[in-house]
Amino acid sequence: MISTNLRKLMTYMAMMRVIFSLKAVAERLSSELRKGDTVARFGGDEFLLILPDLEVIKNSIHIAQKIIDSFRAPFFIDTHQLVVTMSIGIAIYPEDGICEGGLLKNADSAMYQAKHAGRNCYRLIMRTKAKSASPEICP
Repeated sequence: MISTNLRKLMTYMAMMRVIFSLKAVAERLSSELRKGDTVARFGGDEFLLILPDLEVIKNSIHIAQKIIDSFRAPFFIDTHQLVVTMSIGIAIYPEDGICEGGLLKNADSAMYQAKHAGRNCYRLIMRTKAKSASPEICP
Protein backbone atom coordinates (compact mmCIF):
# COMPACT_ATOMS: atom_id res chain seq x y z
CA MET A 1 0.00 0.00 0.00
CA ILE A 2 1.24 3.47 -0.86
CA SER A 3 0.11 6.72 0.70
CA THR A 4 0.50 10.04 -1.06
CA ASN A 5 -0.53 13.61 -0.34
CA LEU A 6 -2.73 13.66 -3.44
CA ARG A 7 -5.84 14.00 -1.30
CA LYS A 8 -4.82 17.55 -0.33
CA LEU A 9 -4.01 18.36 -3.94
CA MET A 10 -7.30 16.92 -5.20
CA THR A 11 -9.24 18.85 -2.54
CA TYR A 12 -7.39 22.02 -3.51
CA MET A 13 -8.04 21.46 -7.22
CA ALA A 14 -11.75 20.81 -6.59
CA MET A 15 -11.97 23.98 -4.51
CA MET A 16 -10.27 25.97 -7.27
CA ARG A 17 -12.83 24.67 -9.80
CA VAL A 18 -15.66 25.75 -7.49
CA ILE A 19 -14.12 29.19 -7.03
CA PHE A 20 -13.61 29.52 -10.79
CA SER A 21 -17.23 28.43 -11.39
CA LEU A 22 -18.61 30.97 -8.90
CA LYS A 23 -16.49 33.72 -10.44
CA ALA A 24 -17.64 32.80 -13.94
CA VAL A 25 -21.29 32.85 -12.85
CA ALA A 26 -20.85 36.25 -11.16
CA GLU A 27 -19.19 37.65 -14.29
CA ARG A 28 -21.97 36.39 -16.55
CA LEU A 29 -24.59 37.84 -14.19
CA SER A 30 -22.77 41.19 -14.18
CA SER A 31 -22.59 41.24 -17.96
CA GLU A 32 -26.41 41.25 -18.13
CA LEU A 33 -26.88 44.15 -15.72
CA ARG A 34 -26.75 47.91 -16.01
CA LYS A 35 -24.03 50.14 -14.66
CA GLY A 36 -24.86 50.80 -11.02
CA ASP A 37 -26.55 47.42 -10.44
CA THR A 38 -24.95 45.13 -7.86
CA VAL A 39 -24.15 41.40 -7.89
CA ALA A 40 -23.16 39.74 -4.62
CA ARG A 41 -22.73 36.12 -3.66
CA PHE A 42 -25.21 35.60 -0.87
CA GLY A 43 -24.05 32.14 0.18
CA GLY A 44 -23.54 28.71 -1.28
CA ASP A 45 -24.83 28.93 -4.82
CA GLU A 46 -27.07 31.94 -4.24
CA PHE A 47 -26.47 35.42 -5.60
CA LEU A 48 -28.21 38.64 -4.71
CA LEU A 49 -28.89 41.29 -7.34
CA ILE A 50 -29.72 44.84 -6.37
CA LEU A 51 -31.27 46.74 -9.24
CA PRO A 52 -31.97 50.33 -8.16
CA ASP A 53 -34.20 52.72 -10.04
CA LEU A 54 -36.33 50.22 -11.93
CA GLU A 55 -39.26 52.24 -13.19
CA VAL A 56 -41.73 49.41 -13.62
CA ILE A 57 -41.96 45.80 -12.50
CA LYS A 58 -41.78 44.53 -16.09
CA ASN A 59 -38.18 45.84 -16.22
CA SER A 60 -37.21 43.35 -13.51
CA ILE A 61 -38.96 40.60 -15.47
CA HIS A 62 -37.07 41.61 -18.62
CA ILE A 63 -33.74 41.48 -16.76
CA ALA A 64 -34.61 38.12 -15.18
CA GLN A 65 -35.42 36.63 -18.58
CA LYS A 66 -32.21 38.09 -20.05
CA ILE A 67 -30.22 36.37 -17.28
CA ILE A 68 -31.96 33.03 -17.83
CA ASP A 69 -31.32 33.27 -21.58
CA SER A 70 -27.65 34.11 -21.06
CA PHE A 71 -27.17 31.00 -18.92
CA ARG A 72 -28.37 28.70 -21.68
CA ALA A 73 -24.78 28.82 -22.97
CA PRO A 74 -22.59 26.38 -21.02
CA PHE A 75 -19.44 27.21 -19.08
CA PHE A 76 -16.23 25.39 -19.91
CA ILE A 77 -14.10 24.58 -16.88
CA ASP A 78 -10.97 22.59 -17.55
CA THR A 79 -12.23 19.86 -19.84
CA HIS A 80 -15.77 19.91 -18.45
CA GLN A 81 -18.86 21.54 -19.84
CA LEU A 82 -21.08 22.95 -17.10
CA VAL A 83 -24.70 24.00 -17.62
CA VAL A 84 -26.07 26.26 -14.90
CA THR A 85 -29.79 26.83 -14.45
CA MET A 86 -31.36 29.78 -12.68
CA SER A 87 -34.23 30.00 -10.23
CA ILE A 88 -34.89 33.71 -9.79
CA GLY A 89 -37.06 35.20 -7.07
CA ILE A 90 -38.06 38.83 -7.52
CA ALA A 91 -39.05 41.20 -4.72
CA ILE A 92 -39.70 44.89 -5.41
CA TYR A 93 -39.18 47.76 -2.97
CA PRO A 94 -41.40 49.02 -1.36
CA GLU A 95 -44.29 46.80 -2.54
CA ASP A 96 -42.71 43.58 -1.24
CA GLY A 97 -40.88 44.97 1.79
CA ILE A 98 -39.55 48.18 3.21
CA CYS A 99 -36.58 46.65 5.05
CA GLU A 100 -33.82 44.47 3.68
CA GLY A 101 -35.03 41.56 5.84
CA GLY A 102 -38.53 41.64 4.37
CA LEU A 103 -37.28 42.04 0.83
CA LEU A 104 -34.83 39.14 1.25
CA LYS A 105 -37.49 36.90 2.79
CA ASN A 106 -39.92 37.62 -0.04
CA ALA A 107 -37.28 37.22 -2.76
CA ASP A 108 -36.25 33.90 -1.16
CA SER A 109 -39.86 32.73 -1.12
CA ALA A 110 -40.27 33.67 -4.79
CA MET A 111 -37.00 31.88 -5.63
CA TYR A 112 -38.30 28.67 -4.04
CA GLN A 113 -41.51 29.04 -6.06
CA ALA A 114 -39.30 29.17 -9.18
CA LYS A 115 -37.39 26.06 -8.05
CA HIS A 116 -40.64 24.16 -7.47
CA ALA A 117 -41.87 25.28 -10.90
CA GLY A 118 -39.01 23.33 -12.49
CA ARG A 119 -36.09 25.76 -12.34
CA ASN A 120 -34.73 27.95 -15.10
CA CYS A 121 -37.50 30.45 -14.54
CA TYR A 122 -38.36 33.47 -12.41
CA ARG A 123 -41.19 34.18 -10.03
CA LEU A 124 -42.42 37.35 -8.37
CA ILE A 125 -43.55 37.12 -4.79
CA MET A 126 -47.31 36.64 -4.70
CA ARG A 127 -48.59 40.08 -3.68
CA THR A 128 -51.35 38.73 -1.46
CA LYS A 129 -48.80 36.67 0.48
CA ALA A 130 -46.46 39.65 0.89
CA LYS A 131 -49.34 41.92 2.00
CA SER A 132 -50.76 39.40 4.48
CA ALA A 133 -47.45 39.00 6.31
CA SER A 134 -47.06 40.77 9.61
CA PRO A 135 -45.88 44.39 9.35
CA GLU A 136 -42.13 44.86 9.13
CA ILE A 137 -40.27 46.52 11.94
CA CYS A 138 -37.05 47.93 10.56
CA PRO A 139 -34.01 48.07 12.83
